[in-house]
Amino acid sequence: VAYALLLLLKRCFPKAAGPSLLTVTRKQIACIAGTTVETCIRTIKQFEHEGLVRIPHLRSVEVMKPGALLEVAA
Repeated sequence: VAYALLLLLKRCFPKAAGPSLLTVTRKQIACIAGTTVETCIRTIKQFEHEGLVRIPHLRSVEVMKPGALLEVAA
């Protein structure tokens, strides 16, 4: 899931350094990550709890710390 978010971030915001808002559904993230929607939701909630992402709206994810997310993906 972390890798999928980073992939989307790179495609939508190739030169972004700070927080970036991705307009994407949990189902789309799950398809990219190759997991179920339920697992994707739980993982994103965990990332939110850790401060890596923020969920401002239903169909969006804001990546707050791309560097820390990269560490999780590695």
